[in-house]
Amino acid sequence: MAAPRPHAESLLLNDLGEIRELLRCPPDLLRFSSQKEVAMTHTSFSPALLTLTLTLALSGVSAAQDEVPVDLTKAELRHQGRQRTFYYHGKVNRRSAVLKPVLFVLHGGGGNAARTSQDSGYNAIADRDGLLVVYPEGIEGNWNDGRGTVAKTGVDVTDVDDVGFFKKLFDYTARNLKGDPKRFYVTGMSNGGTMSYRLALELGERIAAIAPVIANMPIPLTTQQPTVPMPVLIMNGTADPLMLWDGGDQILSTPQSVRFWLEANRGQGWPRASSVHLPDLDRRDDSTVEVTTFSGLSAPVVLYTIHGGGHTFPGGQGSFPKQIVGAHNMDIVGAEEIWAFFSEHQRD
Repeated sequence: MAAPRPHAESLLLNDLGEIRELLRCPPDLLRFSSQKEVAMTHTSFSPALLTLTLTLALSGVSAAQDEVPVDLTKAELRHQGRQRTFYYHGKVNRRSAVLKPVLFVLHGGGGNAARTSQDSGYNAIADRDGLLVVYPEGIEGNWNDGRGTVAKTGVDVTDVDDVGFFKKLFDYTARNLKGDPKRFYVTGMSNGGTMSYRLALELGERIAAIAPVIANMPIPLTTQQPTVPMPVLIMNGTADPLMLWDGGDQILSTPQSVRFWLEANRGQGWPRASSVHLPDLDRRDDSTVEVTTFSGLSAPVVLYTIHGGGHTFPGGQGSFPKQIVGAHNMDIVGAEEIWAFFSEHQRD
């Protein structure tokens, strides 16, 4: 039987304690309020299951690699001698003077745009609120997030200039798709989330906000500093068997990732944290959601802690069984939470 997780409040206290220490903040200045405690459990995963996870992921997406869903439009641009592919969803009226906010949604390692568009739920939001959603594709299904070799897939992308690709993609989107350059938002899952961090550091002046999901900061990126304050929402599971909450494989822990952006966005005062546990709407999903908001910064940082959550996108369509990727939280719709956060921010 799996060992129980600490109470949610205790877990957050420990995490915020680590952030306090790393920031050298007086304890009374980085504080939180909690509305309830929730006891959690998590599942242990064997190396064999983790290997199976990757095998399923890589084989499952390859069959659909060249299939374009009817609600996506395929486009290409050339960069670094390579033909780079991306897809977009949303109506484009090139004669209109109205510019649209744009969500750039990055697939995980070994994934692709088609699967991500079907599983994430962003297309329905685009139809409802008039957004444009762009789904770029990485080389061999991976992104160069600064680590060189993607740890879980073993693909070496050291020579891939993904940052340069996104520069061209941003230009293309503004010029040809009526995207509003002041409202470019980047989110992604796993390797797509770690790439979101890199883009925030190296192309921050062109991005209004980021939302990495089941993703922590790559350690090689921590030598850089963002050029502008960056609103950041992080959504991670405490029992993720692939992107570990405690870090590893050249990846910081979740508390250390939060700390990096607290320091990067630090204003004149000290950051303060407030925390709330959201209703446990689905008691069968073995997970709950806690939202911690850090204020007193030049740009906000928000942490969604999915207590007991695995390597899954909350509220999205799960592709793999719980025994492999862990618990799939259904108390929230991750895409809705992220869009609500994004919609509050735009570049000056």
